[in-house]
Amino acid sequence: MRGITEADPSRGPLGEEKVENIALRPALARYLMHLPYGHLGRPETSDTPGRPNQPPSRYYLQFLDLPPANAAKVAGLTMAVFLLVVGYLFRNRVVSRTDLAVLCECATVSLLMLLYSPITWKQHCVGALPAVYLICRGGFAGRTITRWVIAAVLIYAVFTEVLSREIVGRDVVKLVDSYRVKTIAIVLLLVAMLGCRRTWLRRRQMTSLA
Repeated sequence: MRGITEADPSRGPLGEEKVENIALRPALARYLMHLPYGHLGRPETSDTPGRPNQPPSRYYLQFLDLPPANAAKVAGLTMAVFLLVVGYLFRNRVVSRTDLAVLCECATVSLLMLLYSPITWKQHCVGALPAVYLICRGGFAGRTITRWVIAAVLIYAVFTEVLSREIVGRDVVKLVDSYRVKTIAIVLLLVAMLGCRRTWLRRRQMTSLA
């Protein structure tokens, strides 16, 4: 409850949200408000709040500058609307538990858990494997997989797996993470999953009519 009701969306149950937290709420806060130098959500900071170990990064750009209370309202409304839209799309009764569309819904819920949890580290992204598997398996099985869906999977793979500290270094990773690209990649993967579900539902209806 503290993670949801905190008046400042740049703070969570553990205090200031680190760049490593890829949950949706701190990602929205990053673009809705300015984070002061020394905040753990910035790339220059150490693990101690208010004690940066590097000078301000010239590559760290800030966007909207809403007061924390207003940013919390916008973030909460955005998350509520997004969740309601997905819930509305999944309103139909389950006919068969082995239906491919139902598997897509389960994979989508797994992605929602990553986004809506107050704390989501990179190691929690195993929750995205069902979505990645279904998209790749659908492509190998000859089902219709559009280019933008493939692009969403590749973007997710690059930002969560390829761009690691061992490959590009700690400073680059912290800068990239400060833009919440991993969160954006999960959102893209979720949208891709919804697109696949719609395509496979339409294909099933055409098959049943035939």
